[in-house]
Order: sequence, then C-alpha cells, then structure tokens
Amino acid sequence: MSWQRAGVEVRALGGGLYLEEAGYGLLLDAPVGVAVPRPGVLGTIALSGGRIGSVGGLVPLLCALEPHRDPEVPLSLVGPLGDDRGARLAEAWSQGWPGRYAVRHDALSPGQVFDAGPFEVETVAIVRGEPRWRPEPAVERVSAMAFRVHTAAGVVAFVPGAAPGSTVARCVADAALAVIEVGTEPWPVDERRWRMSEAEALALDVAGERWVLDERGLTPGGWD
Repeated sequence: MSWQRAGVEVRALGGGLYLEEAGYGLLLDAPVGVAVPRPGVLGTIALSGGRIGSVGGLVPLLCALEPHRDPEVPLSLVGPLGDDRGARLAEAWSQGWPGRYAVRHDALSPGQVFDAGPFEVETVAIVRGEPRWRPEPAVERVSAMAFRVHTAAGVVAFVPGAAPGSTVARCVADAALAVIEVGTEPWPVDERRWRMSEAEALALDVAGERWVLDERGLTPGGWD
C-alpha cells in the first residue's frame, strides 16, 4: 500500500515503512523479506529496536543494496541507544563481506532528532516488550522508539510494537499519516499489556489518515 502527497511517497513494506522525497529514501525498520522499491536512493535505515520484526531482514537487504550503492558513500544506520542488535548485524555483514560499502551506525537516545536527507526525524521513546519462551514464557521490556518524520506533506508517524498509552496518542495526534502496529500473534501471559489492539489503534485521534499494521503487514480493517 502506498500514500503520495506533495512529492512525498510512503509505502508499507510488511512491518517496515519506506519514505521517499526529493530523490532520497528512508527506511523505518527492516523486517524479514523487506525490499525497497528504489534501492539506489536509499540513504538511511532507522531501526525502532532490535526485535526480529525490526531487524530480521537487515542483512539480506544490505546484500541486495550492494549493486546500487556508491562504495564511497556510507549508508546511515540509526538505532536506539541500549539496543545494539541491529548494529551487530550490520557489523557482521561488513566483516563477513568486506570492501563492499561502508555502513555508518548512530545510536540515539529516544527523544533525539536526526536529519536524513530532506527529512527531519523525531525519535519518541515507547514502551515495548519482547516475548521469551525459554526457560519460562515471559515478556521482557526492551529499548525502543517510534518515529515522527517531518516531510513536505506533513508529519508521518510510525509506531511499531508499542504498548498503549498517552505517548502513542501524542505521537500520532497531528500526523498527516499515522502507521500503527497492533498485536495479534500469541504471546506469553503477562499482567502488563504490552501491545495495542486494533480497536485501540482505531480509537486514537489522528489529524490525517491512518494505517493499522499487524505483525504480518497491513490489515485492511485498519484503514480510515
């Protein structure tokens, strides 16, 4: 699915989000099987955290980008401070397949702002859990962040895998497009609610359009 306004294109890629403006591509999360529509213009990959749904496709994507990249221009990889799993995967790729092209990694504290080509990107701290099934089923809290991307068409908010709460509501309120992930897959039982339901995502006040994602991709019932 795609959204186009004022020279800005947004595409949902499974559990990730691709934005392009003025010939510059930005990818938010790299889920398994992700493939960007125009790999030659991808300049930045921003990871919301180190869960498989956010980094599982990173190494295959780095390999697929090689024919399209200038080896003298590093690819920017951004992730949250305190979760270096994405950076470790990128480092493993760089060491395992040396001399291809450089990947520059920046670890940010949620709340920091960074520039990616024409985009100004706000990072927003979110509450996220990850399931563990061994030795006993449990859910652990991990470092994670959502994104508010300032574009020529307005704010595009991407909230992947966040627990419900006021932070999520503030993140999407003024968005021209809000992309919100909800939880549908079975998880260990826990006294805390770690994932939003589709009903909660649809009940959020959003100034513009919204897409609702589950772990597998877009859910048609989540369109406004």
